[in-house]
Amino acid sequence: AAKTHILPTVMTRSSIMLCHLVVLALACLGNVDAAFTSSQRNAKPVARLDRNNMAVKVSSTATTSSNGATNLLSNLFANKNNNKSKKETQAVQALLDRARALGPVGAFCSPEDQESLLAQARALAPQSPAQPARAPLQGVHDLVYSAAPGGSSGKLGPVAGTVQQEFVNDDIFINSVQLGPLRIALTAQREIKNGKCIQVSFQETTVSFWGLPLTTKDISGGGGVWKYLYCGEHVDALDGKRKLI
Repeated sequence: AAKTHILPTVMTRSSIMLCHLVVLALACLGNVDAAFTSSQRNAKPVARLDRNNMAVKVSSTATTSSNGATNLLSNLFANKNNNKSKKETQAVQALLDRARALGPVGAFCSPEDQESLLAQARALAPQSPAQPARAPLQGVHDLVYSAAPGGSSGKLGPVAGTVQQEFVNDDIFINSVQLGPLRIALTAQREIKNGKCIQVSFQETTVSFWGLPLTTKDISGGGGVWKYLYCGEHVDALDGKRKLI
């Protein structure tokens, strides 16, 4: 038989604040921007720069040549890996370092800082391969920086939660914000439209407390577009790991 969970009826100041955050989070996630910056967990990172709200997206590259993702990445960036200039390498590293310094919530930064980071990304655009949106995205990722004004950056009013993005398969991913025991998860579908754009279609948001689902809201009909500025491989000076930016 299905179990029924009853929450306490006594409303403390903290529980009232939690209720406000749930309402606010649902409103934010309903208008969430697809731009996202993250650092890969348990795998080598792969990053994306978004044209509208500056972001660096991180995914993983496999280590075996038989893996389909590795083959695609090798073909996609074969020419760029051999011809990458010292100037480009320095520019990519400067971008990563700046994103870490300003992140994770770009909306808390000054307009001047946000614009300067976006300018760094735009300067790299001419060096990008022709099909950056076709780079495979896999695994679970932690947010590094996002200038998205809504809940996808972790911003819930004046506070910020911890943001993760999980690619369930080639079509479905989950954006989640964790604030203490509160978790708000947005499920969405992605579709590659062309070599530089991915269409994102929202499906639903789920609010959980201590792992217990409280409510699920259908938000189908909403969405956005990821527009790539730059994509290329880079060895991060911070940790020595090879990353796809």
